[in-house]
Amino acid sequence: MSRIPVFSSFLRLKHTNPSVFHNAATIKQMVKAQRQLGVRFYDALPLLEAS
Repeated sequence: MSRIPVFSSFLRLKHTNPSVFHNAATIKQMVKAQRQLGVRFYDALPLLEAS
């Protein structure tokens, strides 16, 4: 089973290799991962508390 990358993986790529990050294939991979994982994709964002 392959591992689905999460948001923090793409953020790391953006800082280490921006040309690959802005590649169309990478953007497609990011969109596909977000669709598969839903809210779990956004692992690097702080959780919002319900008020």
